[in-house]
Amino acid sequence: MVVGIADTSTPDPNSANCPPECFIFHAFRWKKGTLTDLGTIPGGNSNDAIWVNNRGQTVGTSQNGLINPLVGVPENRAVLWQKDGQIIDLGTLGGNDSAAFAINDRGEVVGGALNDILDPFSFPGLATQSRAFLWQDGIMQDLGPLGGPDAFATAINDRSQIAGISMTNSTPNATTSFPTFHPFPWENGKMLDLGSLRGTQAAPSGIGDPLEGQRALNNRGQVFDTRRRFDDSPFSLGWGNTSGLGNARRHFRTCSCAQQRRRGYRRSLWAMTRFTPFCGETA
Repeated sequence: MVVGIADTSTPDPNSANCPPECFIFHAFRWKKGTLTDLGTIPGGNSNDAIWVNNRGQTVGTSQNGLINPLVGVPENRAVLWQKDGQIIDLGTLGGNDSAAFAINDRGEVVGGALNDILDPFSFPGLATQSRAFLWQDGIMQDLGPLGGPDAFATAINDRSQIAGISMTNSTPNATTSFPTFHPFPWENGKMLDLGSLRGTQAAPSGIGDPLEGQRALNNRGQVFDTRRRFDDSPFSLGWGNTSGLGNARRHFRTCSCAQQRRRGYRRSLWAMTRFTPFCGETA
């Protein structure tokens, strides 16, 4: 089964990026040679399918036909398409927009949703704070941040462990004009700050690409992230957890790409325990 988006032949009346995005686009599900248009929330034009689980449930976003009054662009809502095609609006945390990035085989959904608190650093650029959420059984739960105003979740495994990114404070950095971001794992109500290498940004691998973000967390509780050193150069790092956040150890051991090649590390073969990090930047 494959999910994605495809252009329709209908011009998009709300596109601010024409060209190249001049047409309404719809989420689709492809299975056994058949392409199915998943449809939008009533009133919406475009939508986007981001992830599908092994049960055929799909998550993504859909426009709802309304305009966000704070920024003047179409509102988007996190949505869940059931296997039978039913679309469920997952709502927000009091704001105007939300997005779903991942779903596990238990039907639990994670993503980011706006609240109604004005935020000069709004990470989606939509005027209010974005918070990481977990949606299950019809209820959206705010997972909270790491001390800053914004956070969102990008991955969830079948053990209900979640990975994401959060601002750690409300102080902008000179190099980015945004507060510092750190990656986090979340489990059973606890969020752990995985830190950085004294740089301004660190995030589960794939931030900016939700599909890669989902693959940054596996069912063994292992997280792979990309972060910046003190000089803001990028560096990749693995974390592992086999016994819960309460047993997490937090220290860094970095090594060069040449060292990694000699040791034979590959991005898909991290063997980590208890959130012990080690070498990044795979060859």
